[in-house]
Amino acid sequence: MMLQVSHSPTVLEQYLLDTIHQAYGMKGKLERLDGYADQNFRLDLADGARFLVKLSRAPITEAEVALMVALESAGDTGFELPRHLRTRDGQASIGLTLDGKVWRLRLLSYLEGTLWAEGLAPSYAQLYTAGENLGLLDRALEQLDAEVLGWPESYTHDWDLSSYTQLVEHAELDGLPYELRESMVECIDFISARESQLSHQLIHNDANDYNLFLLSLTSEFPSGLIDFGDTCQSFAVVELAVAAVYLTDGAADRLEALKQLTLGYQQVRSLTTAEIECLPRFVMLRIIMSRLNYLQARTQRDDDPYVAISQEQIMRQWRAFTAFGLELLTDELIAACYPDEGHVSLAERQVRLAKQGLVQIESSSGEKVGPAALTSDGSFSKLLSEAEDQVCAGESFLAQQDVVLHINVCVTQLEQFADGFTFELHDSRLGDLCLMVHRMVPDQPLPDVEHDAQGIRLLLEGGQKIALTCLWGGVNKSSMRQKRWVDARDWPAMAAAYIDPVLIFGVGTIYGRRNDVSTLIHARQQLLSPTLSHAYLHPLKIVSGDMAYLVAEDGRRYLDMVNNVCHVGHANPRVVEAGAQQMAKLNTNTRYLHDTIVAYSERLLGTLPDHLEVVFLVNSGSEANDLAMRLARQYTKRHDLAVLEHAYHGHLSSLIDISPYKHDGAGGKGTPEHVIKLPFPDTYRGRYRGNDAAERYLADALQTLGDAREQPAALYVESFAGVGGQWIWPAHYIEGLTRHLQKAGTLYIADEVQVGFGRAGSSFWAFEQYAVQPDIVTLGKPIGNGHPIAAVVTTRAIAESFRTGMEYFNTFSGNPVSCAIALAVLEEVQTNNLQKHAQNLGEELKQQLELLATRFPKVGQVRGSGLFVGVEIIKGLSLEPDSQTAKDICHYLRLNGVLLSTDGVDDNVLKIKPPLVIQSQDMEIFLRLLELSFLKYCY
Repeated sequence: MMLQVSHSPTVLEQYLLDTIHQAYGMKGKLERLDGYADQNFRLDLADGARFLVKLSRAPITEAEVALMVALESAGDTGFELPRHLRTRDGQASIGLTLDGKVWRLRLLSYLEGTLWAEGLAPSYAQLYTAGENLGLLDRALEQLDAEVLGWPESYTHDWDLSSYTQLVEHAELDGLPYELRESMVECIDFISARESQLSHQLIHNDANDYNLFLLSLTSEFPSGLIDFGDTCQSFAVVELAVAAVYLTDGAADRLEALKQLTLGYQQVRSLTTAEIECLPRFVMLRIIMSRLNYLQARTQRDDDPYVAISQEQIMRQWRAFTAFGLELLTDELIAACYPDEGHVSLAERQVRLAKQGLVQIESSSGEKVGPAALTSDGSFSKLLSEAEDQVCAGESFLAQQDVVLHINVCVTQLEQFADGFTFELHDSRLGDLCLMVHRMVPDQPLPDVEHDAQGIRLLLEGGQKIALTCLWGGVNKSSMRQKRWVDARDWPAMAAAYIDPVLIFGVGTIYGRRNDVSTLIHARQQLLSPTLSHAYLHPLKIVSGDMAYLVAEDGRRYLDMVNNVCHVGHANPRVVEAGAQQMAKLNTNTRYLHDTIVAYSERLLGTLPDHLEVVFLVNSGSEANDLAMRLARQYTKRHDLAVLEHAYHGHLSSLIDISPYKHDGAGGKGTPEHVIKLPFPDTYRGRYRGNDAAERYLADALQTLGDAREQPAALYVESFAGVGGQWIWPAHYIEGLTRHLQKAGTLYIADEVQVGFGRAGSSFWAFEQYAVQPDIVTLGKPIGNGHPIAAVVTTRAIAESFRTGMEYFNTFSGNPVSCAIALAVLEEVQTNNLQKHAQNLGEELKQQLELLATRFPKVGQVRGSGLFVGVEIIKGLSLEPDSQTAKDICHYLRLNGVLLSTDGVDDNVLKIKPPLVIQSQDMEIFLRLLELSFLKYCY
């Protein structure tokens, strides 16, 4: 409870200031903060520094101080934790006597950031990371010896769930709803039977939403944890249970939120099956304990808002978790934590249900009839009315004729009540389910129920109307699971527990409505190519774009530092308007004449060297590079091709052959006979380094060409290497190589898919940074800001050689809509001088990155041109690549609103190539967060 001191606040605070000055040599101002047992103040010094002042009278305070001091040198604790400032004589706390009572005074570091409770609704990534950090903290706490710290062996307090069996003796028990009391007894019995299998240690015991910090309002990174006042020796899994009660509140789906929090913890500190089984029960007991402590405190301090701060949340969580039922929560957690042991997840069960059904619709004679015989009003999960503010958790059906509903899975229990029936069902593939049948018209009789060897049948007469509610899991006596209508505010949290009643007939769609991230991942696995990947450990559901930003469904904005395809920004207004206007008029193929294709081609050629005179428009960079191959072979009458190691030129079969990034990687078959692979001139970590490295690489390349079976038709060169690690080629190497080959009649194909249109900064086209002229230039979807348009630009002679009698016709390449969009992109680049913008911003970015590289030993070479920049992450002076740290950096940035990814031969290069419309203030945000990530991972 809140401690009361007879000193008036003014007198007390002045006394504390005097004591702090004497003990710590500091002067400042105090501001009172909230507290449950301790008295807390913020100390503000004149220089802006802040500290937390804690005044404690708990008998465990000295042991708490010893514990926190021990954690200061315990290695990775997941969270930033408050650190004790030492007094002038080296003490972490000092004793005070106030009103004849002994207190302990401490000064702790003041954690900055946003309280979890004040941030946006928690995301799955945020919860997973919180679980990871709690696991790391518990691993550190597990190493501490409670006896050495002076922790009393028998010490307990009001929030210690190790004494869970004593809840039944609480004085306020009668104040709990009946359902909570019933659940409490069930949970106590369940845990008691498994208590010997639960590990026991020191735990923080209070990772709630007012003790956990995020870096910022929109951050998903749990950065700090305060308040060790409720620390105790308890079951380790209680740490997770306490966090689950408070941190999952507000998440779109409580079940998935609990799973992600648990999976994060499991990643660091493995949970046993017994601990997972007990976890939902401890969650429920923590809810009950909180409610009981609130009821007790209210009788003593009914005017103190602090004691009620979490009660609305607590009851909301009770309703949400109860809707799922403890058995279903347990099954889902075990399936998530041990996916290889044959447990079936709820998402997979949903798919099986849709294919199998639970109920067959038959005629009165037993023949199967179609779903048209039982029509639905589609009420499931719909708001009944704004006034009632309730959501239908079931659906009503009208029998168009006499029909029989044949339940074709095992019915383990049948109960009749005033308005209908409840069926407990079990199926080996689907698990336990609960089906409730309600009558819709008060004076209408209930359906007749027949039992026979084939199962249970419900007989409906034509015109009879019933409502069906179906839930995953067995029957739960709590009324929360048997509601036909749910408060609209509660529905999102518990919706996953309910089944769309249409699915029980084996019809309908699973993914037809709004789907959360976890459902979409499962849907992609079910419906789309198994080779389709997604970005990040916790993928994002993006619903809109805004220039340099992508916006997720929960409203979080992510600065996009890696999407070069949206060259002039996501949803760029000029581009959107151009496409919409032309789409509203006409879109057709190029066999019809239209102004846009010639207008765009003329504008495009105006940006290129004069010898490039002919444009072929296609739909993608891969199509462009494939067409360039055909042109080169036709013109030179040769077949073989030359490429650089680690190159990527597209995903068509012909281009996999000339993409070592693909054919030398997983699933590849190696370099084909017709492809000459030339050295990748890595002058930083490669075979040759130093001033003459480019010359030595060139000599090797010429030797390889000299040994080739024939001179190649073409040399493909990405003007800057993308997947190879954001490289700007040594000019001597590229110039010497291309001049040698062009003299031998080989065409030089400059692949500008990733780097054209001003991205290079100092030149409009990246190939212009070398003193050689390409014979063919290929462009990709950035020319249409991601719209499917690309191009091949070449000389008149090469284009004329393609006149073989076979027409090149690409149905919708160069269509009016694509060309209108491409014109808008070009106008955006030129009218806003985005090339110069890329040069200026890129130079400043490189300078700042190079300064950071001098401070952090794991940050290696910074390279690039304009807004095409790479940063090598290494393990130190050895220059050994550090892919894991690079990925950790990208994950940290993603959690804090910046999208970045890795590339390079060893996947250790941070690739930076944002939309060209990024602004300097955006770059400042990126650099600040990047520095924080370096502080965390790069020493």
